[in-house]
Amino acid sequence: MSWSNDIVINFEPVVFIPDAFTPNNNGRNEVFLPYTGGLKTYLMSIYDRWGEKIFETSSTTEGWDGTVGAKTAMEGVYVYRLQYSDFKNKEYSNVGTLHLIR
Repeated sequence: MSWSNDIVINFEPVVFIPDAFTPNNNGRNEVFLPYTGGLKTYLMSIYDRWGEKIFETSSTTEGWDGTVGAKTAMEGVYVYRLQYSDFKNKEYSNVGTLHLIR
């Protein structure tokens, strides 16, 4: 005789998206990085004011450092798009603005 105990806990995704960051080399708030938990998939894209994609990552630990290519991005408002799914394969999408402050 054998027993099998399966415990399945499905958490709702947790996402906190800051609305500003200050990549000014003071060691604080240097990257734009949403705080997440309970995600199965993740994709974050950053766009400039003309709608051009300037940054993209599928890693929840990699944030945007305020550069475009090897150059410092201008201070201003940028658009983010966050696409993610939970462990029940439900898909979510958040779009908003963030402020890059120098």
